[in-house]
Amino acid sequence: MTRNQCLRKIVRHESPVRSRASLSSLLLPAILALAFESAPLSWALEDYALAWSTYFGGASSWEQARDVCVDKDGNVLVVGGTASTNFPTTPGAYDRTFNAGGTALGSFGPCDVFVAKFDPSGQLLWATYLGSPNYDRAYAVEVDAQGFIYVAGRAGPGFPVTSGAVQATFQGVNAGPYGMQNAFVAKLAPDGSNLVWATYLGVGAMVRDFALDSQGNICAALGSDVGSGNPPAAWFTNAYQKTRQGGIESGVVKLSNDGSRVLWASWFGGSGDETSEVGVRVDAQDRVFIAGDTKSTDLAIVGAQSDASYNGGWDGFLAVFSPDGSRLLCSTYLGGSGDDYVLNTHALAVDAHGNAYVHFGTLSANFPTTPGALKRTRGGPSDIGLAKIETDTGQLLLGTYIGGSGDENPDGLYVDADGNVFLTAETTSANFPVTTNAFQRVKGGGADAVLVRLSADFSSILYATFLGGTASDKGRSGFLDADGSLYMVGTSSGPGFPVKNAWQPNFAGGSDDAIVAKFIPPNPALRILSPQHQSGSFDLLLTNLTEGIPYTVQRTESLSSPANWSNVFTWTANTNARSWDESAAGRPHGFYRARSGTP
Repeated sequence: MTRNQCLRKIVRHESPVRSRASLSSLLLPAILALAFESAPLSWALEDYALAWSTYFGGASSWEQARDVCVDKDGNVLVVGGTASTNFPTTPGAYDRTFNAGGTALGSFGPCDVFVAKFDPSGQLLWATYLGSPNYDRAYAVEVDAQGFIYVAGRAGPGFPVTSGAVQATFQGVNAGPYGMQNAFVAKLAPDGSNLVWATYLGVGAMVRDFALDSQGNICAALGSDVGSGNPPAAWFTNAYQKTRQGGIESGVVKLSNDGSRVLWASWFGGSGDETSEVGVRVDAQDRVFIAGDTKSTDLAIVGAQSDASYNGGWDGFLAVFSPDGSRLLCSTYLGGSGDDYVLNTHALAVDAHGNAYVHFGTLSANFPTTPGALKRTRGGPSDIGLAKIETDTGQLLLGTYIGGSGDENPDGLYVDADGNVFLTAETTSANFPVTTNAFQRVKGGGADAVLVRLSADFSSILYATFLGGTASDKGRSGFLDADGSLYMVGTSSGPGFPVKNAWQPNFAGGSDDAIVAKFIPPNPALRILSPQHQSGSFDLLLTNLTEGIPYTVQRTESLSSPANWSNVFTWTANTNARSWDESAAGRPHGFYRARSGTP
């Protein structure tokens, strides 16, 4: 095999590197790629360290963090809801006063949206209220390249909609203990000082998820609820499905970046009920993906080579729309004969090839798993179910359970450039499958948050840890940054949550505080690769180097703790890449890593 032929077989595990002050003490980024002739990969445990974690809230009542994302500078955006009148807002924020006194409340009383921005080291930059005198809470957040922040969720009458908004009037429903509720979307300035625009959206009670397309337009969940009316027919002029088919219906709506126009909307449902809140993602071609739950036996199915019929209970579904919403490109049922719940903040991810990933809280004993999966039988009353679907044909590519003997509830799903999966969840299982190198190997309380990294073939857990104290600590969403950092947000009901470098080290009081945590790999752009080889040689390529910095390449035959790493060579970079041949003779199994500095 020629060198050029070999390089075409390089397996490259890398992530875009972002310059961050908080990572200055870590190893400088380099990327190790390997090329070999007959070498399936062996999955190696990944090492992560807790960089920082914090409580976040006021003393007078409760907070819940429901979503998190990271901007291009590594700043962390967190959103949720608060009922605290002394929530820690900051000088210059858009709204520093808790909004109360509404007349459209339910038994839960008033609540405001909160939006907060932390720097990469976990220090609070700003925080603001956003809301009406009634009940308002955010469930989803995204940030654009300019740093503008988009927030969506549920709102009561009197929410601060802005001039020119596509829907200035409340058109929601009575949502029981929440009171009168309507979906909203809002855009805030990067410094949190200004509400750029805000609008109600549709006739449902909330937007649980949304995504930004390549033009910065907002693709948001669209739902109907019991007693809701209909959005304007003009929204559905070119829609795949122009009208509701049954009771509660799922759908999706695309809103212009300035919040002034609905570009298109489409329903998706059958004669039964669907969940009105769906997961939403957009791929590189601006195809729009939604995932939710249904009790309809007659969903429109396109492709679905693996699951074209209703399986029972609350069944999952996936639907893929053309960028203009006029065509249904793929749709399939997902699940087993029991209830398979997709009803969470971010239950859907899409990889670079357009494959869709959906996670469930599954009660099904026959959730569809595939040969070689991590776990093919349910361990407790409710496990995490995870599926990968090829969206040209609707074929199930991979499926697995994840969980222990208790209950799991997943809430946050991402996939990296190599197809490895990151998810966050909460668990009551003392035997949840955390890895030997976990930050926390023993469950702390009644419920703990968990963070999980799963191999691209769904066969192995690369990293998993509990994160919790003696109180109830729930993971409600996560984020996978481009540099490999993992983020988790959620809620804690008391003292004992494991804080580190915390902006707020102590539980403030009330019934719940928000919690935020960031985990980092030892080198934010490295992955350990493991070719299995019996003879001959293979090429290795070290890239993304900084000239003038020494790098050490090391090898071990086992990742058992502690791993016995031996030096292959140390080299001071005089270019941004170096390749070399490594003999495989007598080395039946090897793991390699590259680190900056001398041993």
